[in-house]
Amino acid sequence: MNNHTIIGAIKEKAGALEEGLGKVTGDTGTELRGQGRQIEGKVETMLGDVLDSARRLYEERPLVSLLALGSLALATLSILTRGNRA
Repeated sequence: MNNHTIIGAIKEKAGALEEGLGKVTGDTGTELRGQGRQIEGKVETMLGDVLDSARRLYEERPLVSLLALGSLALATLSILTRGNRA
């Protein structure tokens, strides 16, 4: 577990509280901000999970993780330079 996982969970709970407050008070803006915060928290939690998985993969299989990282770098480079072709 890392900081992203913890912060994501906190944002999800805070968003749920904010959404509930918006529903109780009839404030649609607060309700929508709460929903947005929950989504933000879920994304951050997923980021933390991905980072944890990548760290475990690196520790268990360093060569495989380096090959995967190289493939990701090549794919990213290909996408970024796609618009520069004549």
